[in-house]
Formats: sequence, C-alpha cells, structure tokens
Amino acid sequence: MLVVAVAASAAVVSEDALRCTSCGGVPEPFAGWPFSGLFEAAFVPLAQFDAHHYMSIARNGYGDDNLGSLGPAFFPLYPLLVRLGSGLAASPGAVLVAAYAVSLTAFFMALALLRRLTALELDDVVAGRAVVLMALFPTAFFFGAPYTESLFLLLAVGAFFAARTEHWAAAGLLAAAASATRVPGIALAVPLAVLYLYGPRLSSEPAEEGDRRWYSPRYPVRADILWLLAIPVGLVAYGIHLEVVRGDALAWLGAQSGHPNRDLTFPLQTLWEGLRAGVSGGRRIATGSRVADGALNVINLTFLALAIAATVGVFRRLPAAYGAYVVAMLVPPLASPNSGAPLLSMPRFLAVLFPVVVWLALVCDRPGRFRAVLGVSVVLLVTLTARFATGHFVA
Repeated sequence: MLVVAVAASAAVVSEDALRCTSCGGVPEPFAGWPFSGLFEAAFVPLAQFDAHHYMSIARNGYGDDNLGSLGPAFFPLYPLLVRLGSGLAASPGAVLVAAYAVSLTAFFMALALLRRLTALELDDVVAGRAVVLMALFPTAFFFGAPYTESLFLLLAVGAFFAARTEHWAAAGLLAAAASATRVPGIALAVPLAVLYLYGPRLSSEPAEEGDRRWYSPRYPVRADILWLLAIPVGLVAYGIHLEVVRGDALAWLGAQSGHPNRDLTFPLQTLWEGLRAGVSGGRRIATGSRVADGALNVINLTFLALAIAATVGVFRRLPAAYGAYVVAMLVPPLASPNSGAPLLSMPRFLAVLFPVVVWLALVCDRPGRFRAVLGVSVVLLVTLTARFATGHFVA
C-alpha cells in the first residue's frame, strides 16, 4: 500500500503524464475500462523498463518482433504465470493486473516462508524483524512491480526451507523453477549442495566425527541427492523452447553476454572500478556536476558496502549455506559490470539476497538500532519508488 500510494502520487505530481511504457507498446492499457483513470494511477507507474519485456512475452511469447535481440534474456516462468493469471487474455490491461497479482502473491508467500525459515534457524523475534526489514527494504518496490524479484525470492526461500527440513525433492524442483525465472537460479545448486553435505538438518544426525577432515561431508550421500540434479531443468527447458521458436537454444546467453554495455570482467576488478565510480560520484555531487549520475554511483557503492559487510556477517552468524548463497548470487553481476556504472543495479540484486536481511535483523537486536535502520530504509524506499515511478532508472 505504501509503495502504490507513493508511486501513484509521484506519477500524478510529475510533469510527465501517466503513461504505460511497459505494456507491450500499448500506451493506454486500460482504455475502455470503467474507472480507467484509477486503474492507470494504481498499475501504470511501476510498469517501467524491464516490465515492458515481461508484458510483451506474456502477451505474445518470444516470437514477438518488438522484443529485439535482448528479449531472450528475460526468462519465461514469470511471464508464463502472468499469462495464465490473465486467463490467456490478449488485453494489455488484464495482463498488467495479472502481473501485479502474481508478484504480490509471490511476495506474501515469500515473507511467510522467510519468517518460518528464520524462526527455524534463530527465533521468532528475529524472524519478525526480518519480515519487516524485507517488506520495507529500499528496493522492495520491485517485489510489487511487474518484475521477477518476488517470484525468485519465493522460490529461493522455498528451496532453502525445503532443504533445511530435508524435503530434497521439493528443494530440487523449486530451484529448477528458479532457474526458469532468472539465470542466477542455477546458482542455488551451490548452497543446496552445502546444506545437503554439511547441514544443518532438521532431524538427521551427522555422521561420527572420528578422523573426518574439515572438508569431508558431515552427512552421508544417499540417492536423494539426485534431486539436486533437477536444478538446471528449468534452464534446459527454456533453451529447448528457444530452439523451437527462434532456432537458437542459447539465445538467452547471447542476449546477456552480447549486451553492448556489459563486458566479462574479474569480480575484484569490478569492486575496484565501483569504488572509483562511487568516489567520483561523490565529487560530482559536491561540485553540482551531473548530480543524478553521481548519486546513482554513490548509492550503488553504498549497497555494495552493505553486501560485503553482510557477507562477512552471514558467514559468521548463520550456517555456511547462507553465505554460499550470497556469494554465488553476487558473482554474476560483479563478473559482468556495466561499462558506465560498474555496480549498476546492485540495490536490485541485493533485494533477493534474503540472508542479508536476516543478518540485518540479527544486528538490529536493540529497539533503537532497529528503528534507526528501519527509518533509513523507509526513507530510501519512498525516494527510490518515487523516482522509479516517474521514469528514472534506479536499479
């Protein structure tokens, strides 16, 4: 409700009239609907940038000529659910409403599972704080927009919870669905393998320590580990579909690696370039030169600093699988930085790294500290939502 209210208000106050830039090229998705103005105010402002591709795919599939060469970079599970949720409707308005329904439903379920998972690892108090911090994370508006963040978060948390409670079939299938949602979904193989081999587990006892080396598995390998081989199935199925409709099973890889502003780079080099860009951005702000670009790099660097601190904290205070997940998810964006802004979209990437939020909930063990962190988060959420809703790139 907060995000929708801020987005609608910002769009109305903005000099730019309400317009849908992300409904498959349809400028007025609710034309002819009763109360169309209210629908536009509620649903159009957050339908920006990448939402255009997801809405086009939901309506017309990957054969849509409007997608261009970057279309296959947008994975199919989310637009498929949107299409099903719209009743296979061709109406851009129905598809857009269905997109919000899928995103918000997935987010609600993700928060419920996050609470149960955090309570399992820690306690109910920390779990409650984690849910609030996740719901009001600075880039939480992506969870309610026509984007894949909420669905991916649900599948990642669900896979962890299933593995943590030793439901390996569910863990493998949920991770497979994640690999059909975003390409980093394949990285779930790393933390799930760590959970399988080293735990902790809900009921099974680890093997006797004996002369076991530190790197040796704490739990015996059984046939149920084969469920983890299902993780790439979502990606493979997508490749088969692309082969059928486009004649190129690896079109998704070409779309991502062929992005004109991204190059394959060693992650440590990206960290250094991101630091330089952040410092340069601070100077621009101080001198009043290209303030918007400078602020974007400063924000990206700030979120990177949070990610680094959180990674260390997660490894120290949570099971190793949670830290492995954070590292596995951070490597892809750091290995393919944007040439103009090395840490571009870091705040968005960080939003789905739920162990970071759990660590924050642990750190905020005093009421004053929790209120301070929450206050800063809400201010950033409102600010970034308003900018995003008025067509400014945030992450």
